[in-house]
Amino acid sequence: MQGKGKAVDISRINGLRMSVHYKQDSKVTVITNAIQINFESYPGRRENMKNILLLLFLFLNISCAKQLETKNIDIPFVDILAVGDKHDLNTISTNFEKNLWIKIYSLPSDKQNNCFPESHGVCQLNYYITSSQLDDSPLNKLYKLNLLGEIIDYKWEYTELIDTVIIIIKVNKYTKEALIYNKALQNEIKTYKLTINATSMKFLKQ
Repeated sequence: MQGKGKAVDISRINGLRMSVHYKQDSKVTVITNAIQINFESYPGRRENMKNILLLLFLFLNISCAKQLETKNIDIPFVDILAVGDKHDLNTISTNFEKNLWIKIYSLPSDKQNNCFPESHGVCQLNYYITSSQLDDSPLNKLYKLNLLGEIIDYKWEYTELIDTVIIIIKVNKYTKEALIYNKALQNEIKTYKLTINATSMKFLKQ
């Protein structure tokens, strides 16, 4: 309760964040809708819960976009919008709750070698990763991964640290298309461990 009983602030149901699990978890959805129906009949109501949820979703996405535009990283924001591929890593199924919202963007590297002779294709990719807290006022960050190639696998690891995620990635030296087209390429597969919290990222080769 806030404001001497005039407002209610609910961020979790059964320990699950509403901003993440509404429409994804049946219990959270049913309880949220039930609260909304009863709340709408209360004459002293001040906010509409579904509108709050919608605004929150929009805020999280727009906040990430603003970080991409304003962070001091050598890449135009328009490139990510125009040609970048986005991967929402939180859609990967796990048996534990993820503590941050992680997205990764892949862009063709401007340091292309001649792996597509007499043709055109993407030899290697650059990767940029965004992290966002799952809160009403999230702290958003953008990082560039210090690698070239193509990520072929992601694996979440459980951690009890607050607002921290651990993700294991496997990386090909070249894209799958380049390896198929040019049989002379010598591929290497490397494994990295990403440890990301609300304010920083560690990127270590395994």
